[in-house]
Amino acid sequence: MSSVSISTVFEPARAERDESRRPPGAQRGHHLRMTGRSSSHYTRVARMAAHHLEVEFEFAVVDDLLALTPHTFAGHPGLKIPVLHVGDVAIWGTEAICGHLRRLSGAPAQVLVMPAQIDDHVVSNAQELVWQAMQAQVQWRLGVSIGKLPPDHAYFRKVQASIEGILAWLDARVVDLLERLPAPREASVFELTTFALVDHLRFCPTVDVRRYAQLCQFADRWANRPEARLTPYAFDRQPSPLST
Repeated sequence: MSSVSISTVFEPARAERDESRRPPGAQRGHHLRMTGRSSSHYTRVARMAAHHLEVEFEFAVVDDLLALTPHTFAGHPGLKIPVLHVGDVAIWGTEAICGHLRRLSGAPAQVLVMPAQIDDHVVSNAQELVWQAMQAQVQWRLGVSIGKLPPDHAYFRKVQASIEGILAWLDARVVDLLERLPAPREASVFELTTFALVDHLRFCPTVDVRRYAQLCQFADRWANRPEARLTPYAFDRQPSPLST
């Protein structure tokens, strides 16, 4: 039976920031286990948020993305990743996980700006488009790369056109969008997701992301951040029979 691989990786909190910004006892008593894939941009956003917030966790790999049982996806009824377990409590969805991690860390709002903090319809629209492009990339990967369906099918042609349209819109506005984000800040979910999307298109090309120069420049800058360097995209190895 397909399952979550029990071979996990412990990801310690990075210690590059002044410890005074972490309240005493932050995360104390909480055992965190994040389930996902190293090749998933949704998972990478959550992992980057955890590293940025200095929250320690175990990382468990889903070994079969085409499985049809919630057990394979750490109990998620919609068969989605990532899933964060805080003790016996499950948190579903990347944005919810990022918010929960920030609360657990005790970090102030400017350390990781959440979408709900943003009172700017242009940035909110941009965040929605990034989520949509991420989902479209998943649809393409599951259908064409994993499911071996024909890429010239009308459905996947529309998926590709959707990604290209979103990238063009973001590329024309990314400099302005960054200026519209709250300041001062250390990071934002918008920046994490935008970087994860662009870097994922380099890792698993659906469209030629090199056509979008401003987005590529942004991603190149973010690639040097510790949370990005600690979470590179990779295809997880299939577990051995003894680890399933």
